[in-house]
Amino acid sequence: ACTDQALTSELGIALAPGFGDYLVSGSLVPGGRGDWRFDVAADMELQFDARSAELDTVLGLTDSAGTLVGENDDGPLGTDSRLVLSLTPGSYC
Repeated sequence: ACTDQALTSELGIALAPGFGDYLVSGSLVPGGRGDWRFDVAADMELQFDARSAELDTVLGLTDSAGTLVGENDDGPLGTDSRLVLSLTPGSYC
């Protein structure tokens, strides 16, 4: 969950069907972590990708209660990570 506000960025928009692609970029140091908090306004399927030429990425998604909704390490793109999840309205990190 977004437990460390110093590491958390707000996406700034509520995701809803038809919003299109939304690219968020940032930088991390090896062993580092970055969190993004966002809201989902309607039932929808979302795809999350983490890519790096230098780091082995891991993606994890939690709901507002801190429950792990999905996690991916090393797939399907080598050491990059991808999650494809159907989400209901709410806040996620």
